[in-house]
Amino acid sequence: MITSPTKAVPLASGYDDPGIESQTAFRAMMDALARPGTIIPLASTLTPPPAPLTPALAALALMVLDFEVTFWLSPALAAQESVGHYLTFHTGAKRVNSPDQADFALVDLRKDALTLAQFNQGNAEYPDQSTTILALVDGLEGGTTHTLKGAGIADKISLAVTNLPSDFAAQCVANRAQFPLGVDLVFVGDGMLIGLPRTTILTANNAGEP
Repeated sequence: MITSPTKAVPLASGYDDPGIESQTAFRAMMDALARPGTIIPLASTLTPPPAPLTPALAALALMVLDFEVTFWLSPALAAQESVGHYLTFHTGAKRVNSPDQADFALVDLRKDALTLAQFNQGNAEYPDQSTTILALVDGLEGGTTHTLKGAGIADKISLAVTNLPSDFAAQCVANRAQFPLGVDLVFVGDGMLIGLPRTTILTANNAGEP
């Protein structure tokens, strides 16, 4: 019996204007990491990427990934084959199977766990080669409140990102204790970002500072 061929699913397009759009994403990400805890807007004109990627997360990924770097997808993202295909097609980056091999990690915190120690922490000679985590969340406000202090913060600022693990404060203390090693995080909401570099001091409300 002759059957009809499976209909191919069209691949979502990348940047319409790579120069301008990648620069916009780069500035937003650098601003977020330079000003920890501050909500930074990231307007994206991307054609909707394959779910569960969002336009903001896809815009960052297309900016940071290229043929010289590796990336890892958390289980909820990896479960959708179109996500990995989209990223490798548009960037040429190599996808790896283990978080400790990744230069960049895309994590869907709405569904997946987060353990900072599982990622590449860098090494004494090249601390900058640690993993940068792009973490997708439901919102950048409304979650459990933490207090941030450190470089880029005038006094202190509150962080209330949703979907954080219950032991997130303890994980951040351990992450910062390794400095200059450790991972950096960028939380991605609906068209907005918050950066949390490894240098930032994070404490849970009513907890003592590390």
